[in-house]
Amino acid sequence: EDLTKETLLLLNAPIPIPEQRVRAEEVQETLQQMILHGAVVAYKQYLYSPRVFGQEDDTARMIAERLANISVAENIESALESVRESLGITLSQKQEQAVRTAFQHGLTIITGSPGTGKTTVLKAIIEVFKNLHPKGKFALMAPTGRASRRMAESTGVDEARTLHSALGLGTGEEIGDGERVRFVDADLIIVDEFSMVDMWLAQQFFKRIGQHTRVVLVGDPNQLPSVGAGNVFYELIHSGMVPVTVLDWIFRQSKDGLIAYNAKFINEGSTKLYYGNDFVFVDSPTQIETARRIQDIYCKEAAERGIENVQILSPFREKGEAASEQLNRAIRERVNPFRSAEEEVKIGNRTFRVHDRVMQTKNTEKVSNGDLGFITGITTGSKGERLVQMDFGGDRKLTYTPEQLAHVDLAYATTIHKAMGSEFETVIIPIVKAHTIMLYRNLLYTAVTRAKKKVILVGHKPILFMAVHRADISKRNTMLGERIRLYCKAYNTERNALPELQQAG
Repeated sequence: EDLTKETLLLLNAPIPIPEQRVRAEEVQETLQQMILHGAVVAYKQYLYSPRVFGQEDDTARMIAERLANISVAENIESALESVRESLGITLSQKQEQAVRTAFQHGLTIITGSPGTGKTTVLKAIIEVFKNLHPKGKFALMAPTGRASRRMAESTGVDEARTLHSALGLGTGEEIGDGERVRFVDADLIIVDEFSMVDMWLAQQFFKRIGQHTRVVLVGDPNQLPSVGAGNVFYELIHSGMVPVTVLDWIFRQSKDGLIAYNAKFINEGSTKLYYGNDFVFVDSPTQIETARRIQDIYCKEAAERGIENVQILSPFREKGEAASEQLNRAIRERVNPFRSAEEEVKIGNRTFRVHDRVMQTKNTEKVSNGDLGFITGITTGSKGERLVQMDFGGDRKLTYTPEQLAHVDLAYATTIHKAMGSEFETVIIPIVKAHTIMLYRNLLYTAVTRAKKKVILVGHKPILFMAVHRADISKRNTMLGERIRLYCKAYNTERNALPELQQAG
């Protein structure tokens, strides 16, 4: 019924003559034909594209099969005590519970906001596993390159990889049905930032892990959901079938640190925020004034901390002076102005200069979507084409052709969505009326939790309070959780019936 109404509004908007407008009966008849011919799939009140329906159903079945496969619970007490001593750590009751649960089940979830000790738990799980299985194999994964490198730095394990890389998915977003599936050779897999995983990637992940591999999924369900279809992490947690440990005690910051506490207040819908040296609000009445102040603040913070440690996060990419694209152009002119034609290259209406801060926007073999780096040089190739040298850190020093620059953006400012899975020392966030349509609690929470040392909010405080009070009401149309429950029920019924059949035989 809702779909019919929306379709009629869309199709009839440009038609002024009532007699020529599309009727509800025509929409419903066309929809029935699409269902009959397999163009869409109808299930209860939901309509799916066949591709997404297959992804959701396949993923639910694989998860239920994993849950039905009874894992051997391991006694970890001796190993856990040894790890406590070797790492010199004291685990809270919830943290110990998370470690124990990881070795009792084939699939477990650990959730918590920043500062609640998720990294400490991951270190403990890895060390307990190594203690129990000296020759065992484990794998660390995350959805983005930045998240995987952050995971490697925080756990001290160099081998953390992106999901695409670890699963052998290459650089594309699709994989043909006929392509050979490569299983991950690991006895334990830990995936961080799992809230970023969409339906397609979840299907590819569960398709490539063995039934006896222990899987630990880690993330923060209060952040923005995945960019792609589905709400996988939320659905897994609320299915009631997967063991979940919620870490809710803040450890990370010192007593005077405000970021983690204010993130918790924002998530709870409270506007009673604390302000201080590491959580600052700069009042600014208009978007133009907000953009000007953000530029001043950025230049000051970048001079003190380094450009690589300061990031502007805007709700919008293109709307107004405080959107990321406009801020990028304005700030670049201040921190990296024109010097000579030899030190810049123009691609369409975009200009790149030596020393620019840039972001990769598409997965490649060497760099991932969302990776940040700097332009280190611009040269002329043998055919007269301009070649741009970039440094993305480590051994990732690459040369780009003009065509490859289509997948590169300036990155002094970026959108909050693009920053998911990343962390920065200082984060600067515009809070303006023009961005109201995007300002929900989970967007603000995601932006604030990208900061490790300092948050600077610039704008109008009533808009900030509105965002805190606005829970995201946009429900994702997915039934993954319900499908998992249905498949689990079917597998349990089948398992319970087997002894009776064997006895009857």
